[in-house]
Amino acid sequence: MVRLRPPGRRLHSRAAAPGPGRIQPGLPVRGRRRPGAAGRGRPLTPGERLVALTARLAPRPANLQSALAAAPDWPDTLCLLGHHRLLARAHDCLKPWKQQVPAPAWRTLAQAAADYWRTGAVVAQGSRSVLPALDDAGVAAVPLKGPWLAERLGYPAGTRLTNDLDILVRPVDLAAARSVLSELGYRQLPEPVGLPGAHLVYVPGRPDLWLPQVEVHYNLAEPDGGAWSDRAWRRLHSRRWGDRAVLDLAAVDLVLYLSVHAARHNWFHLCHILELAYAVQAVGPKLDWAALWREASLAGLSGALRLSLSVAGRMCGAPLPDGWWRGRPAGRSLRAGLGDLMLRRRGLVRPRPELRDGPYFTLLLAVVDDGLGRALHRLGAAARPPAAGENGAGQART
Repeated sequence: MVRLRPPGRRLHSRAAAPGPGRIQPGLPVRGRRRPGAAGRGRPLTPGERLVALTARLAPRPANLQSALAAAPDWPDTLCLLGHHRLLARAHDCLKPWKQQVPAPAWRTLAQAAADYWRTGAVVAQGSRSVLPALDDAGVAAVPLKGPWLAERLGYPAGTRLTNDLDILVRPVDLAAARSVLSELGYRQLPEPVGLPGAHLVYVPGRPDLWLPQVEVHYNLAEPDGGAWSDRAWRRLHSRRWGDRAVLDLAAVDLVLYLSVHAARHNWFHLCHILELAYAVQAVGPKLDWAALWREASLAGLSGALRLSLSVAGRMCGAPLPDGWWRGRPAGRSLRAGLGDLMLRRRGLVRPRPELRDGPYFTLLLAVVDDGLGRALHRLGAAARPPAAGENGAGQART
């Protein structure tokens, strides 16, 4: 079952430290909606439309130019792009119309692009120390995101903010991985109180070490994906990356993992949904969709998979084949329709925090849960006030 963040709690440990010129992800607070205005909601503003276009696999140039010509509110637009980790991608998409972007806004986009490249270079360089050391110690490690994933999916390099090195190891190799990372100068951060997860966080022990943060995962889905992880290990394949080989998830496991990753972040960042769209574009033509749904069902993740794929198709233009929802129209599922309604287009572009907590959050959690009993258990857990020490002091990662 996919584990979503209950109100006041966070699954992950930190956010990117803000670099020079980096836009903070805080969103402007809008006023209350007028009575009777809930319905379909108002159309996207020019800035929101520009953000939505940036999150598409292949935005039409005419649409981008039209959004720019509509004079978007640039401070607000930059805040939204920063929230969705799309600043560098916007810089890449808007290069042909640079002259139509105000100079201060363009400097912000250019600085973000440089920051994204810099953090990506740290991750890539650090991996050249971490991955060989793990391999020499007999620890098989699968990189889960970063330059390896970008190359495999055809994702434009440097346009996705990657702050840390995420690797998957077998549970039996955790002690060996800890020993290797300690020898490289890492120290392990304590796990958040009351939030046992499926990954451990390591940071460089000294600030002068040119190393990225490392998250060691031993389970592909928190907290119930152990059996799926075991099957995924048997389907791994090797691929060349630069001068060495890296292990890759099979297509079925990659699409399911990225779907779960987007759901685990409550579909709060369009960069996660866009990654899934790139995966569908890259592996979809050869993907065994029946095997994907079978694995999702076995892992209790079919609700999260269906909703993530639906959002990726609707928001990002993911090329989903006809009948991708088990060979029948997706609209026949009541839960699927409810999930789509809850994650409407504008609500994804401009997330409303009050709609991601409390009753709205618990209903969304029930929609994506495959088991009624587990859904009720999770609803109860989400409704309980956090215990002492569960105040969400950790920060979200990307």
